[in-house]
Amino acid sequence: MGWRILAIAAFFALLCVPAVQQRFAVVPITPLDENRVRAPMPSPVDLRWDALPEWFGRWERWLEDHYGFRDLLVRLKNEFRYRVFRTATHIVIGRRGWLYYKSEPRDLANSEGLYAEHRAALFARLTAMRDQLAARGIDLWILPIPQKQTFYPEFFPERSYPRPSPNFFDEFRAELSQRGFRWVDPVPALLAAKGRRPVFYKTDFHWNEFGAAVGGRALVDAIAAAAGRPPYRSMRIQAVPLPYATGGQSQALGLVVGLSETTAGIRRQWEACSRPIASPDFRWGFEATDACGPVEARLPSTLVFGDSFSDVFSKTDFATYFSRLVQRHHDDFAPTYDTLPPDVKIVVLEFIESAMPRLLLDQGSLRIWWPATVSEAALSRTPGSEPRAPVCAVSHG
Repeated sequence: MGWRILAIAAFFALLCVPAVQQRFAVVPITPLDENRVRAPMPSPVDLRWDALPEWFGRWERWLEDHYGFRDLLVRLKNEFRYRVFRTATHIVIGRRGWLYYKSEPRDLANSEGLYAEHRAALFARLTAMRDQLAARGIDLWILPIPQKQTFYPEFFPERSYPRPSPNFFDEFRAELSQRGFRWVDPVPALLAAKGRRPVFYKTDFHWNEFGAAVGGRALVDAIAAAAGRPPYRSMRIQAVPLPYATGGQSQALGLVVGLSETTAGIRRQWEACSRPIASPDFRWGFEATDACGPVEARLPSTLVFGDSFSDVFSKTDFATYFSRLVQRHHDDFAPTYDTLPPDVKIVVLEFIESAMPRLLLDQGSLRIWWPATVSEAALSRTPGSEPRAPVCAVSHG
């Protein structure tokens, strides 16, 4: 009889363990990065007799998001699927541990439709941007960056990534040349460097420090050539092994123990050439206002509008080549343009492949460049689009 009572007591104690964990977090568990807001607890104030099913449904959703050990159990499930079956909910598991987002094919397919339907409007806006900057004595340079699978297709399962040939990004870059835009293709330099060191992370969406240094040098040499200057050779790009354990695609797997890798970092020759922006007006970016490093002839003051790819320039010697360098994110375009420093002579617009059509067509921060003849309503339609799932929900520029 005593053993039965003990077993019953142990059973009910076990039932209470998740509630205790939920209330007091006795066992420390790293929260999942799901790129969403979890369901809030319903308020008794919202309780109405005619809405009881809805109110209890909200309680159910709250409990599903917050019960004790939830994140640990989800991580254990993800770990089992990854280790045993090499599958994941939001990530394509490539060969030799290379990871890719499953959302990328959908994003690129949507971009194909956007570009095909609004090609003329896109170039009308780029032309307006170039002409308005030129009226202020500023040159526009464009840095379009293909995504990881362009450089490492050998690790990506072909069936997961069907693409037309040529694709919209190929056509866009060809038309940049036809229309006389100043732009830089980083692909040849990155492919050549790929044979020496990795230029992208295996477990993240972005290029690594070495890839950013190679891509940045291609941009610098192109700007120098346009100004009649020889390529810069006084500073070598020195790659070093770099342990890396915070890849966004690795985090999106939601494993118990996150993946890590050794990638290619940079041994900077000139430290403190750039510093983060300390301003409530701008969310992201860096600036280098003090010249550093023995560069023969510095390029004019330059403003880079980009995403998380251009953020990595701050970890290289990229700023050394400019008399002044400021980087801002696309979302900060309009306020930056309104207060553009008078010494800026070059504006670089950097973007990644999948984001290009949306950025140039319907992102609010760039609407200052819209010609009046372009209808905003015409851009509200996205061919082949559907509500976008968060890329990191378990899931980056």
